[in-house]
Amino acid sequence: MPKQKKQGGTSSQQAGSAWSTPAVAAAALGSNTFIAAKSMEVNSMDKVPELLDVAEDCGADYEQLTQLEAMISHNIHRGVGVYFSPEYGTQCYGMYDPGDNLITIFPEALDEGLEMTIATIAHETVHSHQDAAAGIHNSDMTLINNGINVEGILNVINLYEGESMEVMLLEAEAWSAEEDIAQTLNNLDV
Repeated sequence: MPKQKKQGGTSSQQAGSAWSTPAVAAAALGSNTFIAAKSMEVNSMDKVPELLDVAEDCGADYEQLTQLEAMISHNIHRGVGVYFSPEYGTQCYGMYDPGDNLITIFPEALDEGLEMTIATIAHETVHSHQDAAAGIHNSDMTLINNGINVEGILNVINLYEGESMEVMLLEAEAWSAEEDIAQTLNNLDV
């Protein structure tokens, strides 16, 4: 029997080997959409200025541009690309694929605006660190001691019911990263 989805979310098990951020309603989202980034693959530093131009055209403020540049650059330097997919219907905002070392951001996040897009990149960046901490050439993940907060726990309780404790802890750590982007950047040495 398929797992019940809450608010359109999907579990890590339903996403296959990749770890995904469920598309849930979030309070106080930016009103500016980031749709122009669709189909962009940012896997080298020479593509970062183009992404930042798109973000700026969408109304990104200085803090958002700084966070976006820091996270994208950090991932590129670690060999993790970021792809902004044009494909709808995933019912999640983003996912990290440890086999390809690729973070994919879906239109569902882009539609919500820059704040949600940046939060999703932070969430998936934590998963890429969890993957790296567990070693290469496997699909294992391990906690990286980024911190788990109440909001992260509440999101996991609501969205990952029936998952293993390991998956719930990994997701709680990633969800917690979204609550304080600046702290996450600091914790990950970005």
